Amino acid sequence: MAEEQVGRSPDADATRFLNLDLELVATFDLTPLLEHFSPATFTLRDSVDGGRRTVWLELDADPGDTDEAILRYAMLVESLPSGIRRLWDECEDRCLNVGIQSGRAPQASAFRISTDAIAKLVAIAARLEITVYGAGGEGSERNDLKAT
Repeated sequence: MAEEQVGRSPDADATRFLNLDLELVATFDLTPLLEHFSPATFTLRDSVDGGRRTVWLELDADPGDTDEAILRYAMLVESLPSGIRRLWDECEDRCLNVGIQSGRAPQASAFRISTDAIAKLVAIAARLEITVYGAGGEGSERNDLKAT
């Protein structure tokens, strides 16, 4: 009988959707935009380098899948008052980054993105990026960055 590793969930070796981060880059103050998003998101990163502010946000409640996450972010953007929406539109980069943890099984995994979600990406002028975290080895699991 195979020995289970302590502290690993039964699906730890399965390829799975982790979350979808919003990444914003701007050369101006994003505080009003971040304040508007704050009830529904938390900040993973907020830094300034060479006059460019980079912010990574994650939804406060984990989405069930990529589509749900995209639609939730789109709803946040579409609800912005016009003055704050202007900040969104003027960001140098607006990226929704899909996080996938690769695993040893199954051999192939598909993560559907509907035409509705794609249309919302276009409507909010955000690009889509996919990050796949490697399977196996120490540190392959995504760190839990939520504030405790």
